Amino acid sequence: MEFSSYTSTALAAAKEGASVLLKYYNSVLSVEYKGEIDPVTQADKNSQKAIIKVIKDVFPHHGILAEE
Repeated sequence: MEFSSYTSTALAAAKEGASVLLKYYNSVLSVEYKGEIDPVTQADKNSQKAIIKVIKDVFPHHGILAEE
């Protein structure tokens, strides 16, 4: 099955994000709060950066709205 460049990029980005998250698996993470009940960790931030990089490498002019 052949995927479109959008689908292939989405799959690659998801795999890269998952790879980053797996590096943090079973680690003790510090948790920050963006709001009263809105936690974020360094794992969240780093996986988001990895996902955005994959997308921007293929689609450099696309805007991305992200919320780790």
